[in-house]
Amino acid sequence: SKAGCDALIAEFKKRENKLHVLVNNSGITWGGPFTDFPEDKGWDNVFNVNVKAIFYSTSNLIGLVHVYSLVL
Repeated sequence: SKAGCDALIAEFKKRENKLHVLVNNSGITWGGPFTDFPEDKGWDNVFNVNVKAIFYSTSNLIGLVHVYSLVL
């Protein structure tokens, strides 16, 4: 969730004032066959973790990334 990402990044910012490497790597599946998944607990959850979490985290951390840092 956005609130979860915000809370995580707030804790990080309490401890650090710069970021040298940001690796955007997350990925889950719904744990079932491709053709048989529930919309709300399947695709929506996968999208929230695999896409939204990366976007929220990156957009909140980009201000700490040094000009010579690396974002993957």
